[in-house]
Amino acid sequence: MISRRVELIDTSVLIDLLDLPNEAHDHAGRVAEADRKRDRGVQFMLPVASVIECGQHIQRVINGHSRRTCAVKFEHVLQQTAEGVAPWTLTPLEWNSEFLNSLLEQRPPFPASLVEGLAQSIHEMGDLTIIAELRRVRANLNYVTVDVWTLDQGLRTAVDSL
Repeated sequence: MISRRVELIDTSVLIDLLDLPNEAHDHAGRVAEADRKRDRGVQFMLPVASVIECGQHIQRVINGHSRRTCAVKFEHVLQQTAEGVAPWTLTPLEWNSEFLNSLLEQRPPFPASLVEGLAQSIHEMGDLTIIAELRRVRANLNYVTVDVWTLDQGLRTAVDSL
């Protein structure tokens, strides 16, 4: 049986793909890596947390012209996603009591509680949300390897230990 692979795109990767000024580290390398992954059959999903966090990063771009250029590019990416022509889909996510409970029931490598994780600055809310989204996607896709494509070492360590 051939196993499919799905990767959720973390904000750190989306920032590189969008080439955000003063934050992207390797736009060309990340685009080439995305192409290689797609050629190998990897399917991408865009978590809601990555969309929200990326919008926040764009809002913090200091130069107004650059900020507007990034916002237009981001809008185009979201339009392509909504139209189904982007190289990814959105993660299927419902913000309901089941999802909120999954955020509240964080297990190692996360702290014992959401409060401790945030209060001690161990993990950001976006990372906690991506992990909850990852768990939901994994639970709903049989015979599929589901991972997170991230440049964030803390998130990578957390995902690898699940």
